[in-house]
Amino acid sequence: MVNKLVDRSSYDEQDERDEELMARTDIARKNIQAVYRKLSKEDLVLVLELHLCFREVIENSCARAIQCLSEFVDEIPKVRAAVILQQAKRGAMQRIFNDRDGKQKAKAETFMLWKDWHSGKTLHKSGAAFARFARTQHPEIESPTTVERWVRKWAAEYERNSH
Repeated sequence: MVNKLVDRSSYDEQDERDEELMARTDIARKNIQAVYRKLSKEDLVLVLELHLCFREVIENSCARAIQCLSEFVDEIPKVRAAVILQQAKRGAMQRIFNDRDGKQKAKAETFMLWKDWHSGKTLHKSGAAFARFARTQHPEIESPTTVERWVRKWAAEYERNSH
């Protein structure tokens, strides 16, 4: 009779441990789900790839898993840069496509004017003079300062690409 009581109490202790473990697991699962909801699609892809690498650690040899992880870590900056570039291109295309006020068209045409000025086909005393000229050509441009900012950016890109 005493043995049965001892056995029963060990079962009760095991049940309590199991319930505590299940409660902790449930809390952890909810926390993970909350974090996943906050991740961007790109970060979620990175997490899933990392998860697969960890899974490989468990299922296969450690050497292969370490190689996989090191390759993955090396690729993170490239993947992030590609994602950012893709988002920027998508945003630019949407701005051009949704050009309701004509500013994107004016910017493109102003860029063509700048190329002519930069190559010497047209003459302007300064960047400010060019900006005033571009503003008169495109009334949708609200300020010559905007054109001056564009000119600085285009000149910097030209310098960067010419070297």
